[in-house]
Amino acid sequence: MPNRAEPDRLANAGGWSTDNFEAFGKLPVLSAIRSAEYELLSARFMAAGRPARALSLGIGLGTIYERLLRDFPETEVCGVDLDPAMLDRCGGSLRNLSVRDDQVVMKQANVAEFDPMSAVQWDVIEATLSLHHVLDSEALLSLFKRCSKNLDPDGIFVLGEIDIEVARFVEATKQRLIEVYGGVVPEIDYQTGEFVTNGDRVPLLDRKSDVMKSILVRSAMPLLVESAQYAPDTWAATADQIAQMVIRCTEFYRSADSWCNLLREAFRKVILITTEELKAKNPDLMDSPVIIVASN
Repeated sequence: MPNRAEPDRLANAGGWSTDNFEAFGKLPVLSAIRSAEYELLSARFMAAGRPARALSLGIGLGTIYERLLRDFPETEVCGVDLDPAMLDRCGGSLRNLSVRDDQVVMKQANVAEFDPMSAVQWDVIEATLSLHHVLDSEALLSLFKRCSKNLDPDGIFVLGEIDIEVARFVEATKQRLIEVYGGVVPEIDYQTGEFVTNGDRVPLLDRKSDVMKSILVRSAMPLLVESAQYAPDTWAATADQIAQMVIRCTEFYRSADSWCNLLREAFRKVILITTEELKAKNPDLMDSPVIIVASN
């Protein structure tokens, strides 16, 4: 089983560089999340009636804030990320759009341990595809409570994540095994990609199935090809590598309900923007984005 005391390693899992992160940002599901988040953040910025203060937990390249700074040039942005190269590139881009030297601040930190600075009341705290790396639910709840405490009374916390189909498929398999084995929870053998219960082994998923291939082709393959992160000789090698990555993801990707339940323990109001609403605006979207807005 993975070591849950290694959030720093997991936060940089996959060896992301700024180049392949940029390729990842072009995937339809992330574009859909960013578009919806822009509407939420810009509405809050307009309602503030003054230069808004935004905190991004896992800012990455800060693409959404480039757009926001063009529209709201006095916005104060604090970006948190574990990767110094990401912070350098993001900080440079955002400072070029800012009107004051102290308007954009970049902080290198693990988002799970970050304190949102009690002296500041944030109009917006945003986390997009960063908090699923926090495996410990108690640590995540502690972070949510710190964010809630440091949110402006009219501010919003915006979470963007993905409820991936493979995770749901694997979870369904797990639940069936629990029923078959009388409540015994199976362990995962990450070397073989199998559930293990009382010595019996069951594959988490069939890597050669048409369903698996369709998921891999439409979600992970464009990223890997464009970023040149892998250069396999055969489809089978690529599918195997991605399958191993997806298997590990199944442990820490949460469902929309799970996210909402955690947020309700820290915030007074939690609103889920459904996948159906997002797909209505993005008819070609095949993945399942999750966007949740929390406030006090």
